[in-house]
Amino acid sequence: MGTDLKALRLGQLRRGVVFLYGSEFADIDADRIGLSSGTTRASCASSAADYKPTAYVPTGAWRAPGERELALLRGEFGQDGNWVRVVRIPSNLLSEFEAVRRSIAEASSLSEARAAAVCPLSEIVLKRLATWTIDEGESLAGAGISVNLPGLPTVTDDQADGRFLGLHLDTWYHSAHQARSASPSRISINLGYENRYFLYANLCLADMQSALELTGNSRDVSSNQSPRSFYATFPRYPIVRLRVGPGEAYIAPTENISHDGSSMGQTRWDASFVIRGQFCANDWAE
Repeated sequence: MGTDLKALRLGQLRRGVVFLYGSEFADIDADRIGLSSGTTRASCASSAADYKPTAYVPTGAWRAPGERELALLRGEFGQDGNWVRVVRIPSNLLSEFEAVRRSIAEASSLSEARAAAVCPLSEIVLKRLATWTIDEGESLAGAGISVNLPGLPTVTDDQADGRFLGLHLDTWYHSAHQARSASPSRISINLGYENRYFLYANLCLADMQSALELTGNSRDVSSNQSPRSFYATFPRYPIVRLRVGPGEAYIAPTENISHDGSSMGQTRWDASFVIRGQFCANDWAE
């Protein structure tokens, strides 16, 4: 126990949620994965006024993982609710979004870009995505296009007050802690023309709670509080930054891992199509 606790406090990665790399990619290129030097309360960050008072964000300069770290992050197979993947969207499917992509890119204001994103969803897109679920043809949920400002460390805000959430768990299904790994995952297709990023902790909710038990501080911590308690207890534990290029998508169990998106480095509107379902980890062919 003492060794594990010391490693966590030193910010040493543990094996947890695995990153599956599609066969359509030759190998992991240099800046596909980055690691932060830990997390901090957003109140200590430069954009503190825009964040919820309980928000946590990655801190420090992003760096490439070492060989040992990359081996801990990568995997060939992941259990339900414990894998993340980047896929390249087939060109015949991406072409269904071309008109709305152009409209968003040409918008002169955020409100205009968001208005352009409100459009009927292609039945071709919905039917094709449904074939990539575990039970082929299952119903999908939460489909829509999100548009954000460029240059944001994290992009998700509270619609009630507009303040950013920072690293967070999704709660669309209000699943009990034990059932979160079985909740539907989310696919997010980058509809912009620049790279965007998916930020996540490589420890799922159960892993975080197990780590907190090592300190004796896990009692009476709810599911939503666990990530914040973990970051407060282990501030040097790194966050993973996954590059998602134009026309690529990430698939992730966002009900089971603390996460957010980022538009840092962009100069145009950050646009993504999102939808939830029980997506499979198999290769996606044209």
